[in-house]
Amino acid sequence: MDNLNVLFLTPLPGTRLWDQMKSEGRIALDAFPEDWRYYTLTFPVARYKHLSLDGIIQEMISCNRSFYSLPRILRRVGSNLGQKSQAADQLVGNLSFRGNLRLGCKAYADFKRQRGHLHEAA
Repeated sequence: MDNLNVLFLTPLPGTRLWDQMKSEGRIALDAFPEDWRYYTLTFPVARYKHLSLDGIIQEMISCNRSFYSLPRILRRVGSNLGQKSQAADQLVGNLSFRGNLRLGCKAYADFKRQRGHLHEAA
């Protein structure tokens, strides 16, 4: 696997998942249209049964940091050195994702500061 894009389980209005999670009181962000900006699959908009808001965000960060660690990037790129253009594309892509980790951490911190209190309700 060359790249990884981990997303949060996101119940969308009108789906069975939404109906189920709504009936269980697990939709944390449903003040529309304001909350639509968080329905990108990259923010935890629901309450998850076995992880707190901090816990699920830490799992996301940990997964991304592990996959995009320098040793793992070098291992993936090294396995494609025979195909120079593929290895170069892979290196650029992986380093771009790695560079975005800091932005993701800032976005999660802002999200928790702005909307985190809604996760604790219920």
